[in-house]
Amino acid sequence: MADRILMGRVNTQIEMNIVCSDYSLLENINGYLCKNGIIGIRDGDGALHYIVDGRHDRLSASRKVSTIVAEQSLPDDRNDDYYDSCAKAVFREHGLDFKHIGSVMIYDAIKHLIYTGADVPINMKTVYIESAGKYMMNFSQVERDVRYALKRSNLGESGSRNAMRTLMTGISARVNSGNDS
Repeated sequence: MADRILMGRVNTQIEMNIVCSDYSLLENINGYLCKNGIIGIRDGDGALHYIVDGRHDRLSASRKVSTIVAEQSLPDDRNDDYYDSCAKAVFREHGLDFKHIGSVMIYDAIKHLIYTGADVPINMKTVYIESAGKYMMNFSQVERDVRYALKRSNLGESGSRNAMRTLMTGISARVNSGNDS
């Protein structure tokens, strides 16, 4: 027992305990938490338990917890279908048309951000680079297609970052309210 390391933080609402016999394992877990901000662990009954890192960015940690709660409140087989119907309804409200590849790229990027609990990056370059790789296009094509889709919508000239933030907020609100129509 003397070789075990116990790391804990306890308050009335938060508890995190990691028990291990290897300090390097503890460092690996800490490094993973710092990099990804979240760890999910299944217990013997199959229930998923999360460790969310809020040491550096409480807002991001809060979003991750909200996303987990929203996902857990749905039956597992409905998560993607329910998200899709909510997201498509929000896209329709804002006049985004899935005939435009830019709308599809925005949809995929927002879905990824919501499912990972991340916020819209300050610099959209990272989003465009990921989309370019996924759709086998170059950066400027992605940027142009996203701009065109937004221009044709009623989000108009709001800019891709603001448009994505608006859409994410609408989708999250719809998912959390249980209203997918």
